[in-house]
Amino acid sequence: VCRIYMVLQQGIGDCTGTLINNTANNGVPYVISAFHCMDGYTPMWDLWRFDFRYQSETCANPASEPAFQSILGCDFRAGRRENDFLLLELFYSIPTSYQAFFAGWDRSPVVPARSVFMHHPLGDIKKISVDTHAATIFNAPIQWNTGVTTPIAHHFRLRPDIGSFQVGSSGAGLFNQNKRFVGQLHGGYSS
Repeated sequence: VCRIYMVLQQGIGDCTGTLINNTANNGVPYVISAFHCMDGYTPMWDLWRFDFRYQSETCANPASEPAFQSILGCDFRAGRRENDFLLLELFYSIPTSYQAFFAGWDRSPVVPARSVFMHHPLGDIKKISVDTHAATIFNAPIQWNTGVTTPIAHHFRLRPDIGSFQVGSSGAGLFNQNKRFVGQLHGGYSS
């Protein structure tokens, strides 16, 4: 999981991304996030920074800020507003010293029995939110404030029992009970 520091012609912002594996299992540094992180703006891809292991040993923020383990720059590879996904390829491979892991994924039509998402709320160090209950499929279209409509049954609905999310959490990987990536955080009401 990485914090994404986005540089846009209109300003700056933070989102969350997940380093994700591909079917070739060849280490291409793909990061998946949320399309709305850049929607309506002009991204300056070569200045986007991806901070890995920006975290603490405990839930509390540490006394001093963790060192940045960063990669600068990416290329846009794919994205879709209606599904709110954004796939980026980093300019450089991840150094082994970063101890970054490529997330495995599961696209089977099984609703997660438990869910976890790891994120960087407000650009803060990594936090983990947990829903100990089964997710449900949201069986209605979603009308976003951008005028985009997500079709019926394209989102899981969950409510964290532990933790919450904030601006900057967008794009966080949603992991099922088998620790496989099954989607990403797009929006909702934080608590």
